[in-house]
Amino acid sequence: MGKNSFILYTDYEEKLAPLSDKELGEIIRNIFVYLRTGKVQKMDRALSFVFNFIKVELDKNNENYERIVERNKENGKKGGRPKTTKTQKNPKNPVGSKKADTDTDTDIKIIINNYFYKKEIIKERFYEFLEVRKKLKAVNTPRAIKLLLKDLDNATDIEKLVMIEKSIKNSWKSFYELKPHEKQKLVDVPDWFDKTIEKEKLTKEEQNEIEKLLEEFK
Repeated sequence: MGKNSFILYTDYEEKLAPLSDKELGEIIRNIFVYLRTGKVQKMDRALSFVFNFIKVELDKNNENYERIVERNKENGKKGGRPKTTKTQKNPKNPVGSKKADTDTDTDIKIIINNYFYKKEIIKERFYEFLEVRKKLKAVNTPRAIKLLLKDLDNATDIEKLVMIEKSIKNSWKSFYELKPHEKQKLVDVPDWFDKTIEKEKLTKEEQNEIEKLLEEFK
């Protein structure tokens, strides 16, 4: 997506649901103002909280767009598509083009957001794991992401987190089921872990509990 457009993700629904039509209209209007001018309009505290949640994603999308534009400039195209080669099967949407890259990134984000809906801690670790895969020259395609997530299907939330952490620590490209003695260590999991915890509301004490729990697997 370009600087003058944005994507609505399903994550927004919970934040926007409590708003009145008037408040929702103000949020949408402020999104357009921010995209056009880069300035955040004044609004009350509740609306500011909702807007800042969306603003994080807007900024990420713009950063991705700028990186793609810069890469295309290096290829001799100012904001355009890279040159199509004869080996590309689909010249209308070549691999490596701006549209192909953004479409793939969007598909992957939707897959991950839907799988880890309201599980911000686990989702954050999963993205860290994908960075490890990149360093190992593994390709993170939408199909690869779906297969990786399938390996987590039969695990509880805390087990998923530990499996991901182990793969990050050991520089693995995949996930492996926990052994019985490893699962036994998870008996005393904090009672709030399976509940939805907004990333911005995570307390220092809660973060310390998570880190202490994960430390046992290092």
